[in-house]
Amino acid sequence: MTNLIFLLIFSSFFVGCSQENKASNTLNVSFENAEIVSVLSGDSFEVIYRGKKNILHLNGVNAPETKENAEAQQEADKIGKQIKTILLHGEKTNEFVNSLVKKGDKIKIEFDKLKENEFGELLAYVYLADGKMLNEEILAKGMADLYVIKANKKYHPKLVKAFQEARQKEIGNWKDF
Repeated sequence: MTNLIFLLIFSSFFVGCSQENKASNTLNVSFENAEIVSVLSGDSFEVIYRGKKNILHLNGVNAPETKENAEAQQEADKIGKQIKTILLHGEKTNEFVNSLVKKGDKIKIEFDKLKENEFGELLAYVYLADGKMLNEEILAKGMADLYVIKANKKYHPKLVKAFQEARQKEIGNWKDF
């Protein structure tokens, strides 16, 4: 009888360990804290991260430009629209992002394989106080293009789905195309 009790306790210990390992492997997420200093554009922010000011770009998101420049002209040429259309979409995207995050907001950030771009600026997934991923929200509301960084594909399927659904339903900026 004591052998049976020992066997049950011993086996339940290993089952518990096995379940814990499964959970930690599937969650495998490590968030870091940051604070919004300012919204620079629909896909970039100035943040305080680890006590220093940094520029942070959203992984997977390319918001329309808000200033007339070569990039805005390229966007306009690519889609066959006037540059003023691109700039209007950029302003709408900025308004949307500013409705979600403001100076002083505490955010959680998550890095992928490539943590910085070639300019030393952070590349991250940003989580709002309600737990929603900002990157996904911007794409799902049709406010930006999907931007793929080859090394950073942790949430690629999720971001592609949000982007494609917004395009198909002509949500946000996509209703003009």
